[in-house]
Amino acid sequence: MAAVCSYAFDGQLGGSFFSEDANILYRYLHYHDILAQFSVSHWRRPEDVVRQLSIKFKSNVVVFKCGNCLDRFNLREGLGDYLQYEIYLLSLILRASKQAQLDLEFPIGDYQQLDLDKLEAELERSFMESKVACADIPFIDKNDASAVVAAGLSLQRYFFLAATWVYFQRACRFLTGPSSKIDALIDEAFAWAEDIHRLNIRIAPFSLFLIGSEANTEARRHTVMEFIHRRPELLPITSEALTIRGDQSKPSQVDCLIAAAWAQDDLHDDSDGYLDYVTKMQYVITARSVMPALM
Repeated sequence: MAAVCSYAFDGQLGGSFFSEDANILYRYLHYHDILAQFSVSHWRRPEDVVRQLSIKFKSNVVVFKCGNCLDRFNLREGLGDYLQYEIYLLSLILRASKQAQLDLEFPIGDYQQLDLDKLEAELERSFMESKVACADIPFIDKNDASAVVAAGLSLQRYFFLAATWVYFQRACRFLTGPSSKIDALIDEAFAWAEDIHRLNIRIAPFSLFLIGSEANTEARRHTVMEFIHRRPELLPITSEALTIRGDQSKPSQVDCLIAAAWAQDDLHDDSDGYLDYVTKMQYVITARSVMPALM
């Protein structure tokens, strides 16, 4: 990342803009960095365990360090046109959620509240635009390659923004327990299942995890798992999950994460008070032996 920032600018433009190739690489790095920050934010390990996570490289022992940086891309902060805008929104929401966790003992100030309101309004505007962009997908011919590619991008964006909206409500607005709005969103999102499979579209595990984890009835949970298992080859496979389940199916990493989230919800129902969302994510993600990659 440092090499890209330091050496990949277009010299003819005085170093103020990326060259075309560097722009693509920078977008790629930013996408993976932001999604990695989501896992990093919720992966908590005791110090003695962290110290054991090390590798030996050229006779030197390199100790694993799990940084919790608010944003490593301040160089072009605020300029969302150089990457997918939904990734930019997620980066802002991750920053807001981390800041909210730092300030739990203090009330949110007027300026912070205003920033959250603006961010929520922009997120909801983008989400509504993504829904409109998907309106014609049921009528697309699966043999029309260019139309299928466009439909895939539209549905991927819709699911990603839906997942980001859920995360914002839970982590920044501190919404706990059942929500009629989130229930409606789950039903709406998975109503696209037939078109997604018909057009052979891959939905990012990040989106499936955050939306699928919200399923709170047997019917919704069945719908989520049926969607995942119908095309397991489109998701990262984990042999650990296969061993745990002891069957011939091929569960994905997101399969196990969603099931773990449901287990936490079932264990912490309204009888004893709902589990705080950030704490639930920490339980689910920290339980993995390796930080989940939800790209």
